[in-house]
Amino acid sequence: MLTKRISTVAIMLLLLTIVGCARTQVINIDGMPISNHEYQLTNEETGIRTVFVLVKYYREYEDKDYIVKPEYLDALQENRINSGDVERLGLHVKVVNLSKRKYDITWNIREPSGRHSSGLIYHGKISRKDFYLPLPFEKDGVYDYLFTIRNVDGENMYDLPPMRYKVKGGEATQLPKDSQ
Repeated sequence: MLTKRISTVAIMLLLLTIVGCARTQVINIDGMPISNHEYQLTNEETGIRTVFVLVKYYREYEDKDYIVKPEYLDALQENRINSGDVERLGLHVKVVNLSKRKYDITWNIREPSGRHSSGLIYHGKISRKDFYLPLPFEKDGVYDYLFTIRNVDGENMYDLPPMRYKVKGGEATQLPKDSQ
């Protein structure tokens, strides 16, 4: 009886070690990766929830043909983008508004030249809405961008965190904190 109990404990510890040390990579059923950098914000007063993901799309060649694949970037870090490797760059935003309160989403981007662009993406109260917001990457330099969710009175409910990327050679990788 004691030997059986020790064997059972040993097997459980072995399985725990194997499972605990195993690396997992999540791949969707069609072979495309699933985001590993997804962020969520919720306004406690209204219950409006926003999920966002920064994605660089690039070409992967298969002989003469290619498929466009996503690479999920950490939106909370400054990323380096090589414009020659990028098919498109954008932020996917999902808004869940089960209370069906009116809201606006606005954007503001500062380009390397210092030029600011801004606009309204959405005004309404639909319960679920997905957006794809294309981001510029043609000019070398630093881009800063911000998205704001406002209530019907135009007051900020919250901002998505300020985001930044740098376009100029190299792969899309995170820059060291001391790089500017």
